[in-house]
Formats: sequence, structure tokens, C-alpha cells
Amino acid sequence: MGSPKGAFFQTVISSSGKHPISINFKVISSFSKDLIFTFVPGFICDKFINLIFGKYIIHLKKSISILEINLGTLHFINNGISPEIKDKIKLKNFLAFIFENEKIAFKKLNYIFCNDDYLLKLNTEFLGHNTLTDILTFSFSNKGLPIIAEIYISVQRVKENSLKLNVGYYPELYRVMFHGILHLCGYSDHNLKEKKLMRKMENFYLNKYCFT
Repeated sequence: MGSPKGAFFQTVISSSGKHPISINFKVISSFSKDLIFTFVPGFICDKFINLIFGKYIIHLKKSISILEINLGTLHFINNGISPEIKDKIKLKNFLAFIFENEKIAFKKLNYIFCNDDYLLKLNTEFLGHNTLTDILTFSFSNKGLPIIAEIYISVQRVKENSLKLNVGYYPELYRVMFHGILHLCGYSDHNLKEKKLMRKMENFYLNKYCFT
């Protein structure tokens, strides 16, 4: 399991809390030709395809079950406790969609699910805060480069907060997971204005995930 190392991480953020495939080609490739031939009648020749598509960016905005395009890797890691996610593929695709929708490139993101004690230890060691929290986000990438990060989530804290807030466990879990990505995308919550925008974006993606 990857873990934060003080000599390398640049940003540490803590909280208080089947996307469409997009493939861009400047020049038509043999891969994209094969893909087009899969869905377009076979009499269309290479010359015609290059004439139509050769000078333009192709946007394939349709989910194709037999094809998975990874612009980055995203992993769920259970550190002694499981969040019991029901549909991991759907959720991973949606998390990648958030990056895409925010126009932020990512290379690697690990979600590490742990208990209160483990997250408290990290919070104390790296932030000097001897308090419980639901999430810590560690960014390892330089500004302007694709995101490489780890997001640590206390499953215990999420469950307790869902009871306190009188909301379901899964909506609270998803909200916290989206919260971490939004931080990586540049959103902050240091003042009231930023907190309102963060909550607005959390609600936007939560509603989009739960009701689409």
C-alpha cells in the first residue's frame, strides 16, 4: 500500500467532508479506424474516413462496454476495513469523469479506506492536528502536471457522520470521496465563500451520480 512520505508530498488537504468515454485524435489512427468500422458499415473506405475525420478531433461520447480507455489509474485499497462499495466500476468511472469535467488531467489516484486510529495518526504526523477527521488528501504532483495523489478516508468517521447528519451512509461516503477530488481539482474550503462553492459542487456531482 502506498503511503505519504514527507520528503515527497507537496500538498496535504483535510476536510471538515459510467462516465462517457472521451477520446481525442488529432490525426486518425489505426485504432480509431477499427473502432469506427465496428459501428459503421464496412463499405466505408480508409480514404473516406481520413477525408472526414483526418483534420478534426474525434469525440466519442458513448460508453462502449467492450472498450475501456484509461487516461489515469484509480484504485480502491482497503486498509483493515472495507467501505463496501456496491458498484466499483461505475464509481471509478464517475470519479474519472469528475477530473474530465473539471478539465484536470490525472495519472494515478489511490483511495485508501481505513479506521479512525489510522487517519488520526496521519493527521497528527503530517498536519500536527490531534483530531479525528473523515478524509486526508495527499497530492504528490507538481503544479500543472497530471495529478498523482492518495486520498485516505476513515470509514468509521463517515458512518458516524452519516448518523449525525441523518443522511444515508452511501451518499455521505460518495460526498467525501468527491470532496477529495474537488480539492485536487483546485477547490478549497478555507472561508465561507469557498465552503459554499465546495458544497455546491459536491451536491452537483452527488446528484449527477445518484440520479443518472
